[in-house]
Formats: sequence, C-alpha cells, structure tokens
Amino acid sequence: HKKRQPRHGPPEPWLVKHLRVGLGKMVQKIMNKVVGPKYVSILRTWVPNLVTWGTVGGVALVHFTDWRLILDYIPYIRGKFKKDE
Repeated sequence: HKKRQPRHGPPEPWLVKHLRVGLGKMVQKIMNKVVGPKYVSILRTWVPNLVTWGTVGGVALVHFTDWRLILDYIPYIRGKFKKDE
C-alpha cells in the first residue's frame, strides 16, 4: 500500500474519520466478495478514466443539445434566463 500524504488544513473530526475509514473497508470487503480482489484493483485503475470521460460526455451532451433546456434545471442559472412577459 502507498503511504498517504499528510492532510493540510484543519484536522478531521474523529467521528467523520472513523466513519469514512469504516465505510471504505466495508465497501472493499463487499466488492472483494462479489467480484474478487483482482477485479477490484483493475476497477480502481479505471475509475479516474471513467469519471473523466463521463464528464466529457456530459459536457458534450449539454453542448450539442439545447443547453438552455438542461441549464433550466440548475437553480442559480435558471434565474438568469427568466422570460419577460
């Protein structure tokens, strides 16, 4: 395992830290049982790539479709495009 770099900023509350670590270990155990440790490690290497291309796909979808139709669902931006009647 890689050694983690020390975090900068305020220390994390102990409850949040223990919940985060506990949930991570629990998810890891479940994934190891379901698909096996080999595939979990393969999936970990692919996650950043999948997130990147998912984001690119989302931006492309907004760009090539009616962007105002999609942006109407974002609360802050919705107020900027109010129609004057």
